[in-house]
Amino acid sequence: MNYISLGGWKIPHFTTSAAVVGSGAAGYNAADTLYSLGMKDVLIVTEEE
Repeated sequence: MNYISLGGWKIPHFTTSAAVVGSGAAGYNAADTLYSLGMKDVLIVTEEE
């Protein structure tokens, strides 16, 4: 895994075909649609709870 240093933080760096921001119903629907259209590496970004 690659990391980026930014402002004293060590942040993981990912490479993907598509990123969906949000893990609600719309986010999951978007990720599912992208997957069904052939994008097999879809990243879902959400906040930590």
